[in-house]
Amino acid sequence: MTWYWLAWKLCLTFDGRASRKAFWMFFLINLCVGGILLFCEFIFKIHWAFDVIYSCVNLLPTLAITIRRLHDTGRSGWWTLLLFLPGIGVLVLLIMLAQSGSKEANIYDLQVSEGIAK
Repeated sequence: MTWYWLAWKLCLTFDGRASRKAFWMFFLINLCVGGILLFCEFIFKIHWAFDVIYSCVNLLPTLAITIRRLHDTGRSGWWTLLLFLPGIGVLVLLIMLAQSGSKEANIYDLQVSEGIAK
């Protein structure tokens, strides 16, 4: 849960790097929260309300940690534009996000907080 709150704290930080663990733990917890909200919508027969609000609020932290994760692999944050390519774009971006980060310093190095890759 620490990784999830750290991503929220750094939601306006697009500089620096995010480790693979930080990104995927945020992704996992985010997926669980979204699933719980969908379940509540189903149970209480509320259409779209919880899920849409959560998705809108969660957009900035997700974008920020995705860009920092790409920085850790030595890529620019502009690679997130692959999301606009139907089908293959999401797959290519997920492969990039799953790759290990560079051990040596790159142009995106910035020590911001604990969850940022070193």
